[in-house]
Amino acid sequence: MKLQIVKCRCGSCGFEFNVPQIRSGSYGEFLLRGKSINSVAYLDAMGDKTYDEVDRLIKSDSRMSGKSANVLAGVLRKSYGSIACDSDSEGSVFQIGAFPACPSCGLQSVDYWEVVEPPEFIDIEVPPVTHMVWQSLSESEKKQKVGQVLSSLGY
Repeated sequence: MKLQIVKCRCGSCGFEFNVPQIRSGSYGEFLLRGKSINSVAYLDAMGDKTYDEVDRLIKSDSRMSGKSANVLAGVLRKSYGSIACDSDSEGSVFQIGAFPACPSCGLQSVDYWEVVEPPEFIDIEVPPVTHMVWQSLSESEKKQKVGQVLSSLGY
């Protein structure tokens, strides 16, 4: 997978580091990150039926009634990893849009990032996100899990 290099600065310790990211302008493709430094997985939201399934379940929850499309999209991105994705090898939940962990202090507190200029790219293997636990749930269990995550987000 060809990824673009982004320069980040840790908001906790000030360390500057480079990380690969989905190229700007890509539609429906996401890198999900966990809490550990190398915790990353790929999601093609256009080809992964769980993304549409979680979107549908979020929208069908009565607490989401009347919410704007932007709010619903934000809730989907924030909650998708904890709803439908298997955890990483260390048990960390993947999240769309999560900052990478700092290689110096290990925290996910990036306070500044920019695309490296001139653009640099790296071709690396990124494993796809998996959904074994989600796929083992019944429809009612899936609705319940969505409800629990929405509650944890304050809805």
